[in-house]
This record gives sequence, C-alpha cells and structure tokens, in this order.
Amino acid sequence: MKESGHEDWERIARIEKMGHKIYRIDGVLYHLTHQRTHNSSDSNPMYKHNGNEYRKVMSMNKEQLVEHIKTWNWVK
Repeated sequence: MKESGHEDWERIARIEKMGHKIYRIDGVLYHLTHQRTHNSSDSNPMYKHNGNEYRKVMSMNKEQLVEHIKTWNWVK
C-alpha cells in the first residue's frame, strides 16, 4: 500500500465531520498516477503545514470546522 499524506487524511476527516459518507461506487475509478519524489517526504516545505492543518481539523467539531472553512480565501 502506498503512503498517504496529511492532506489525504485531512480530507477524509473533513468530509466525515461535515456529515458526509465515504464509500466506493460501482464502475471504474480513475487515479492519475504520479511519482513520489523528494517533495513527497517531510523535507517538503508544505509537510509541516499539512500536518498542522490535519491536527487542527481533527480537534474541531462540525460547527468549528464550518467556521474554519469560511476563513479559506477561495470559499467566498
């Protein structure tokens, strides 16, 4: 099994906290293959940021998460 990054786990936690279910669908599922390079490790400048965001989301309840999402500049 390939490793997942914090952003992958954060997305799952966020979806579930917002009350949505994650499940597999029938049919073909596509994933764009990409290489894991030196940027795919904890040496990536975003690694710490993504870990902090994951821990922040995990500590929130749904109401706090809704308010947090409203602070994202691209949500407006």
